[in-house]
Amino acid sequence: MKIKVIMLQENELHDYREDLIQCMEDSLNVNELDDNSRISGRNVYQKMMGYYYMGKTDILGAFDGNKLIGYAQFFQKENKRVHLNQIAVRENYQV
Repeated sequence: MKIKVIMLQENELHDYREDLIQCMEDSLNVNELDDNSRISGRNVYQKMMGYYYMGKTDILGAFDGNKLIGYAQFFQKENKRVHLNQIAVRENYQV
């Protein structure tokens, strides 16, 4: 298996929407939050896209062939430091 990592552009963020949401769901399930405090992968995706459209975040996608299997979301702070906000990998690719 050869994993390729690329910076996701707007069209890819839309094309891989369901895969991104599933990665988010897999990550949220691992954290085992109770139902009252749990947010959905769809809500996380919507927030991420809001930050993307404001120009405040970059998202890297990890691919196995043409299948998106994970992502990492970064913010650049005012002091030019980069902050890793979230990382998620599909459950069947986690070791």
